[in-house]
Amino acid sequence: MPKWLIGLLIAIFGAILKRCSPIVNDAIDDMLNTLQKKADSTPNTVDNMLVDFLRDILRPKKDALYNE
Repeated sequence: MPKWLIGLLIAIFGAILKRCSPIVNDAIDDMLNTLQKKADSTPNTVDNMLVDFLRDILRPKKDALYNE
């Protein structure tokens, strides 16, 4: 996926998530943690890639696009 598209998605979701209530943000964290545990329990590496992608979009690290 192109970096510019990931950057755009991060910016859009970041702006939306900043306005969400703490209850919703906690639910997103719980969902990501549950998905990670389930992905880790399968031999399919695509499961882990999908969870990593969702985590990058929904919970980006500061300067995530520049840490390569």
